Amino acid sequence: MSSIAPREKPQKSMQVMLKQDPGGSLPMDLGLLEGTFIMPTGRRKPSIFSEPRRRWQLELYRARQRFIELRMGWSYKYLTKQKPRPKMGLRRVGPTAQALYRQMYTAFAE
Repeated sequence: MSSIAPREKPQKSMQVMLKQDPGGSLPMDLGLLEGTFIMPTGRRKPSIFSEPRRRWQLELYRARQRFIELRMGWSYKYLTKQKPRPKMGLRRVGPTAQALYRQMYTAFAE
């Protein structure tokens, strides 16, 4: 007996799905690592006047995550026994991550 899987239905491209979703309910953070948080921007960000509770929750979560990241960075830099102390390079994280994601997605596209 051969176990042949049934043929899967082809998936729609991202552009087609975005055109069919006028409400903007599709997540825009596809491909991110689990547990990361990206603050919504533009029209996806809840208004402070129409949805203040949701906006406050997002801002509070972002501040809490930033505090945790800073605390972990501080403990890594100052509580390690390594001398000279490591340089953090926090300003390089964003552009480096962006370049890595671009490289990863172009490799998947090929």
